[in-house]
Amino acid sequence: MFVSSLVTVLTDVFGIAKDLYRRLVRESNADDGPKRDAGVGATNTQDRRDSHSNIIESLGRHVRWSAERRVKHHSDSEDDIVCNASLQVQSTYDRSYRKIGESYARGDDLVKIQLQSQIIKLQQVLVGIHQDLMLSNYLTTASSHSQLIHLVQTIRNTRAASIQALDLLYQRLLAQPQPKKPCADLPMPGGFPLPPRPPSRSRSSSPSSSDTTIKVPSKPIPHGPRPKPKPNPNINKLFCRYALDLQYNAHIPLSDNFDLDGNRRCPHCRNYIAVRPRKAWEVVVESQARIPRRKRFLVRNVFVVKCHRADGGFACVLCAKYGDADTVCRSIAALMEHLWKEHSAEDLERDEDIVGC
Repeated sequence: MFVSSLVTVLTDVFGIAKDLYRRLVRESNADDGPKRDAGVGATNTQDRRDSHSNIIESLGRHVRWSAERRVKHHSDSEDDIVCNASLQVQSTYDRSYRKIGESYARGDDLVKIQLQSQIIKLQQVLVGIHQDLMLSNYLTTASSHSQLIHLVQTIRNTRAASIQALDLLYQRLLAQPQPKKPCADLPMPGGFPLPPRPPSRSRSSSPSSSDTTIKVPSKPIPHGPRPKPKPNPNINKLFCRYALDLQYNAHIPLSDNFDLDGNRRCPHCRNYIAVRPRKAWEVVVESQARIPRRKRFLVRNVFVVKCHRADGGFACVLCAKYGDADTVCRSIAALMEHLWKEHSAEDLERDEDIVGC
């Protein structure tokens, strides 16, 4: 599993922990007394309270809080720890990924073990608290507050250890020779979506134009010479072998695997590519002419297939051949979003598998 995937899992677990934290805050701020099995007779409830009276009295000086003190205890600093842990870990990953690139997303064995260990520890605490909430007949303010302290401390430790593991990975990789770095706006595996830029190009009238699939016309015959691609020493590592074959030879048809009755798997790396036979993705961009105008393009399945990577995901062929930095995307939708945001009409016209309409 890549570091990018582990960071995604960790942020998801932080989200679950935040929901549980809010529940425990409500429990801790509620009045003392039974929280479950309200239908049980008053006698049984009183017996349970008596059986635990000594424990509660011994903890009373430390754990019983007045309403005012409990509110004060759940301060903004605690809320910040719980609510921002996911964002802080993700920001640490994003910052280092932009500087180092895909080798950081892959990581090494040490950071994978460290992150997996933190995920397991946090999950175990969450499961334990959930089980206590489900199995106990009633929950006192004392026990609720004790669980709350345990949860916040675990989140704090997990956040600190995860950020430290990511920072140490960055230092290890920084000491090694690095390939060409991605640009600052590179779509990141496992990353949160970047905020949209002020629109310099426009979508079509459809609200999901980058995902729209429509019937694609036959492949046009290119007019005039196309610009020559730049040398890219990383291209063999960037794409699957079958994708490179499609790039180097425009006359090779798609494999039968991508026909209507095919399994949609690459014949070389066996990765599943979710293309739809006889369909295309629609992208509307603006030209870079002196007077810009919108142009509509249909992105053929061949373009998507020749962008796929052997280890999963996609890389933009246009960036690899003509751009200053390579761009990788996790999904077809992200690849279409990249074409719409980062490329002009002139860029899209360079590829024979992107058809202008």
